Amino acid sequence: MEAIYKKFGGLVVAIVMLWSSASYAQGIAVSGRISTLGLGIEVTKSLTETINARVGGNYFSFSSDGTADEIDYERDINLLSALVSADWFPFEGGFRMSGGLLFNGNGLDSTAKPAVEFNIGDIVYPSVQVGTLTGEMSFREFAPYLGVGWGNAVGEDKKFGFVFDLGIVFQGSPDVDLSASGLIALDPTFQRDLAEE
Repeated sequence: MEAIYKKFGGLVVAIVMLWSSASYAQGIAVSGRISTLGLGIEVTKSLTETINARVGGNYFSFSSDGTADEIDYERDINLLSALVSADWFPFEGGFRMSGGLLFNGNGLDSTAKPAVEFNIGDIVYPSVQVGTLTGEMSFREFAPYLGVGWGNAVGEDKKFGFVFDLGIVFQGSPDVDLSASGLIALDPTFQRDLAEE
């Protein structure tokens, strides 16, 4: 998680500082956000009467553990992303269409420790041979974003308001890595079953 923050956190801070420190005159707004990508902050700048540019970052972290079928699970979900986008207002009013690029540091880390056995690739393996299973899931670092929304954060004489976005990130299928710590970890048959799992 620290490596992800170093990679993307500095980028978001630098862009926001450079952009927002130039001027807080009319045409620039700083706003907080709540989204499926976590909590965030965003700077919006008016470029023309119908086009705005936005840059912002989001963060969310969640950990949980539990037991199912005599297997102890631990999961860490880490969402860290930065979005650079442009909004186009094709009509009078608040409706807008958006497009941009997401710097994607979202991922999931998990471990599984069974009391007795693992069922991996339709084969049952004793837990003493497998050890601990560790899984990591990540996505493409850069992904296109398209969306629609309502509201203009830099509307004339606006001091406070709400905006709404509905969009999709084209991040593709996740990259998933599953590894074991036990004595059988390097066995070719086990590796094939692990890849299937």
